[in-house]
Amino acid sequence: MRDRVLTILLLVFLFGLFAADLARPINLAAVDIGRHVKNGELLLQGQWDVLHRNFYSFTHPDYPFINHHWLFGVLSYGVHQCAGFTGLSVVYIGVLLGALFFFLRAAVLRGHFALAVFFAFLSLPILADRREIRPEGLSFLFMGLYFYLLTKLSLGQTRQRTAFVILGTAQVIWVNTHIFF
Repeated sequence: MRDRVLTILLLVFLFGLFAADLARPINLAAVDIGRHVKNGELLLQGQWDVLHRNFYSFTHPDYPFINHHWLFGVLSYGVHQCAGFTGLSVVYIGVLLGALFFFLRAAVLRGHFALAVFFAFLSLPILADRREIRPEGLSFLFMGLYFYLLTKLSLGQTRQRTAFVILGTAQVIWVNTHIFF
């Protein structure tokens, strides 16, 4: 019982520390989230040229461009409409906490809990370095999901069909939210 309480306290501390580090203020004028929100709005209004035109360029607006993260814009716009920039920040913190959770769970499945937590603490500065709301946060989440499900599959702890349905669905979302797939 005592070990379980210590484990829970350690995990709460780890995730709380990570969330607190991510919750620091960001300079919204210096990041891309405004562009992503606007792209999502334009796409939902049927302005499809955002998908293939260098929309925000003054000097070369007709230069061919492929918007590989269009779905991130649509999702960002939806969250922004419901909860504003604060809601976007909270959702993004949740996405990165989810990524940490999946990687930690996979590491625990393959090894020792204390080592997994130790390396999770070491990874926090790297993960929290890009705390601005960006499409790559979803890539971190999907990488964690992949790593976790493939680890479970390799250990025989999940059915192949279940893993492939989840991973296939995740892949369709991932390729349209960030190019890091």
